[in-house]
Amino acid sequence: MKLIYINLKSNSISQKEITPESDFYLLGARGLSSKIINDEIEPQCDPLGSKNKLIIANGLLTGSPFPNSARTSVGAKSPLTNGIKEANAGGRSAMMLARHGIRGLIFEEVSDSLRLLIIDENQIKLEDAENYKGLGNYELHSRLKSKYGDGIGIYSIGPAGEFLMRSATVASNDLEGYPSRHAARGGLGAVMGSKKIKAIVILPPKQSQIPMYDLKKFRETSTPFAKALAQTKQTFSTFGTPMMMKGMSGYGGLPTKNFRMSSYDKIDDISGEALHEMVISRGGKKRLACSPTCVIKCSNLVVDENGEHITSSLEYETMCLNGSNLMINDLESLAWIDHYCDDVGIDTIEYGGTCGVAMDNGEIEWGDAEKVIDILNTEIRNNTEIGKKYGNGVKNIGQLLNAKRVPQVKGQEFLLMTPES
Repeated sequence: MKLIYINLKSNSISQKEITPESDFYLLGARGLSSKIINDEIEPQCDPLGSKNKLIIANGLLTGSPFPNSARTSVGAKSPLTNGIKEANAGGRSAMMLARHGIRGLIFEEVSDSLRLLIIDENQIKLEDAENYKGLGNYELHSRLKSKYGDGIGIYSIGPAGEFLMRSATVASNDLEGYPSRHAARGGLGAVMGSKKIKAIVILPPKQSQIPMYDLKKFRETSTPFAKALAQTKQTFSTFGTPMMMKGMSGYGGLPTKNFRMSSYDKIDDISGEALHEMVISRGGKKRLACSPTCVIKCSNLVVDENGEHITSSLEYETMCLNGSNLMINDLESLAWIDHYCDDVGIDTIEYGGTCGVAMDNGEIEWGDAEKVIDILNTEIRNNTEIGKKYGNGVKNIGQLLNAKRVPQVKGQEFLLMTPES
């Protein structure tokens, strides 16, 4: 395994072999990225400047058949919190990167023009990406697949990342090919945008899995873990993370009305059970894996009334922060909010919190899903002044509105549940 260093100022690419003597030999994912940030990045540097680094790191078991091991960890100094940040995502890219023998990509300095990084069996190279400037993730991924093939892995940013918005995400394509898997927290898409990297394209590796010292022993160790997951996953696989909606509301932990309330009287409209029924009745998909080795398979694919894809997957935190938190009780609206967040590359949690503060201060009417979608698809996509207000996080809009109630810690929106729960 090796680390790949990409210096975007000198356009040079070098590699560092990971050996038993390396001080990060047994580090992967969050541990690896955090160590690199701690060791190699100046603490006081501008998160969107040349001294910050963007790290895309795999776990130690990524590339193997070990259950749930094929997720991506993205790290940098966060422009949202100004601290060490890691964001995690599923998708197909981590597995492909590992099978190219790569544990991590480290981007240094900044490019003077928009670039792609292409990873092939025989070479890693930078290519011009000006033709892709301003594209949303859906159109970008479609064009990249047309050029490089359907089987590629992709990490990318949407317009929000190019505009250096502090709630921008890094997108990865899911197993169905959609750009729906996002390393979303902490504004790391803005760091990727500051480096002027529009996308990383990973061509299919020849190697089907990483080398094993003792494959038989590995399987003996991993099989009981896989069986244990399989025995306990049934409800979670059926309803996914949205099954938490009704339970959280019932015991008073559901973010509601900018965290002013902790239960929602219209919870039945946007519960996990309601979503399950909508997906099944419209011919969508359930029990989808978030990554190649996921055995829980709790994801969904939401379609419209004509059976056309809207989003995959619609998850609990997206639903509560943009649903009950904004008093929006329409599942299709939540699916479209998720779609446009994925397309422009905005964290759904941060965006829901931002809109919650805006609604609490009279900028948007409570429950106005159409306005929430329009801000994403028109204002943020085009980097207008309104788009900048809503694309830079909950703390930013709180300061602009002189808001008294801003649910954030170190500049980042609360997630999952109300603090008292």
